[in-house]
Amino acid sequence: MKRLVSRRSQPTKYDSEMGIEFRNSKQNSLRLIPCYIINLASRTDRKQHVLDQISKFQLNAILLEAVSVDELEPKNLGFLTPPAMACWQSHLKVFESFLQTNEPRVVVFEDDFRIKDLAALERYIRRVNLEDFEIIQIGFLVNSYREQVDILLKNFEFSVFSLLSRVCVRNSFLRARFGSRLRLRRASGVPIGFVPDDLRAGAHAYILSRNAASRITNDFKEQNVLTADGFLIASNWTKPFRTLRLHRSFVDQIESPSSIR
Repeated sequence: MKRLVSRRSQPTKYDSEMGIEFRNSKQNSLRLIPCYIINLASRTDRKQHVLDQISKFQLNAILLEAVSVDELEPKNLGFLTPPAMACWQSHLKVFESFLQTNEPRVVVFEDDFRIKDLAALERYIRRVNLEDFEIIQIGFLVNSYREQVDILLKNFEFSVFSLLSRVCVRNSFLRARFGSRLRLRRASGVPIGFVPDDLRAGAHAYILSRNAASRITNDFKEQNVLTADGFLIASNWTKPFRTLRLHRSFVDQIESPSSIR
């Protein structure tokens, strides 16, 4: 068994079959929350990239082999292509593995993730009461200028509702008149730097609670319409979970050919 030693002289263990074993901790630190990283057995190029990220950032991670298209039942594909369904099933596999532990939450990474600024990301994570939210998107995609503008507008819009929610807390008249409004209630308690109910395309980096993992595996396991990205986006409209995203993406994706077509 090959060992990797963190900068804090706390050893983590690397196992070629299961990956990096994580240490239990309740601290608000990305490096201490257990991470599951999805990797196709055939993508040895991405596996090496993942191991480099683990070593560089001292992540407490388990490498989980992704579901391949060869493992799928063709009759269950629905509207999804085989690779898209395999990706969704891989995320479900992570949730099921995570639920076998006693951890309250998990970080889910796809194997093309790249952390841009861990120090800044951890400063934001420390602002959040993780118990209050079920999905926190720490990395997402911005594919066009139009999308970039939309994100900026959503960020500004939330800032306005966040300010109004704080004013309502201090003013009994405004609280009685507007305090029950859904968007003000959803903005309440959200720290600066985050936006609620606005998950974006990009299932390559997010934090998931035990409750969300349990509900998804119980209620949505058989869905065959939405991709992993699409499932996150759909939650903006149906609001089955309390969700957040960072005001900007702190985890992007490397330039690597996708296995999803």
